[in-house]
Order: sequence, then C-alpha cells, then structure tokens
Amino acid sequence: MPRRRVDCSMLRLTPVIELQPCLFGPGVPGRRADEPFDSYWLRALAHLGVEGLRPRGGCHAALDDLIEPIALELVLDVHLDRLWNPGVGSTHGELLKALPGGVADLVDALSGGFELIADGGVLSFPGCCADLADITSWESAAACTSAAPEMLWIGHPWQAVRLNEGMLELYGPNETLAGPLVGRVAPSSLGRAIRDARDSVSRFAERLSPIVQSRFGAAKGPAIVRCMIGR
Repeated sequence: MPRRRVDCSMLRLTPVIELQPCLFGPGVPGRRADEPFDSYWLRALAHLGVEGLRPRGGCHAALDDLIEPIALELVLDVHLDRLWNPGVGSTHGELLKALPGGVADLVDALSGGFELIADGGVLSFPGCCADLADITSWESAAACTSAAPEMLWIGHPWQAVRLNEGMLELYGPNETLAGPLVGRVAPSSLGRAIRDARDSVSRFAERLSPIVQSRFGAAKGPAIVRCMIGR
C-alpha cells in the first residue's frame, strides 16, 4: 500500500513482473501453514534452481534482478506454457511453434507493471491485471495538464493524477478520482524515471531474446519478445 509522501524527489520507476508459484509446474513444494509468503516464494524459486531474486510485494520480481538464464527460462515457461493452456494436449508455447505467421494475438505483455519509489517509500505498485505495457499510462501521467484528477492505470485498484501548481499529485489507489493524496512529484522527475524504466525493459528484452529465439526460432522470436515487453 503506498504511503503518503508530499513533495517527493529521487524518483525511481522500477519494472517488475509477476511470478506465481502456482504456475511453476509440478513438483514445486506447497506453502507451510506458518510460512511467510516471501519465504515460500523464495523457497519455491530455489526448488527450481532460481536464486538471487528479491521479493517486491506479492509474487513480483524486478526485471533488473532477472539476469541468469535459468530465471529467464522460468519467465518464459510461466508466461507461455503454463499461464494459458488451450487444452487438447497443447501448451501455448507449442502452438506458437506450430503457427506459420504472426504471434501478436497469442502473446500478451508480461503480468506485472511499475513500482514508483520516491525518497525510499513506495508511491505506487501494480495491481491486478497490470502488465509491462502500462508504461504508456505513466507517460500519460507525466504529460498530464489537467487540474481535475484523471485515471492513472496501474491495474486494480487504479490511481488518479492531476497537475497542481506545476506538480503532479498522485491519489489512491482506490478506483476513484477522489482518493487520498499519496505524493507530489515534478513532471520532469517522473519523465526521467520513465526513461530509465524503458531502458531497464530494453535490457531485459536483450537478455530474454536469445532464449526465446532458441525455443521459437529467429523468425518468430523478436515478435514474441516485443509482445512480452508490451511494445
């Protein structure tokens, strides 16, 4: 839950993706009754040989922490092969291999979004239904000129943003245009944070591309990666 912080500086917009243990496949241990979720998440990842990730709320991991090939393979497995199964014995990934043409209708952006951190506190964190394509919502927020609050889509519950005396005011999240003020940020600072976030997503795409191409081929690989990062 974002905390109220007024006149914030030192902004950072961190791209994160969702890695749910229930999608890790068979053999992953269950959660113990008294086990904190972060501990369980790390234990489930370690069971698959993935280490070095830091939990960032729920099942989220920062893109900049997804470095090792085994972690990138897991991202691909969860997103393509286990998140959506059309039945008849085929996985999403197998369908992509068989398709002769485009992939855009089958591949969604990775679930997750963008965590806005200011002065060490969280002003915004992605909710349900958010994904990496939502960076366009942040770009719209940075360009906001409305004195009346407008929706800032970060998933459910969404937030609101308005421009007041040259500063962007962030409200919510509570799915209304009249939520509590959580912070004020300079448009230029948010713009820089967005550019840095885009660079982070691009670096992640570069790391992911060889793995995708090795699985789906050079012809389909670039389009699949573009869809996964929301471009």
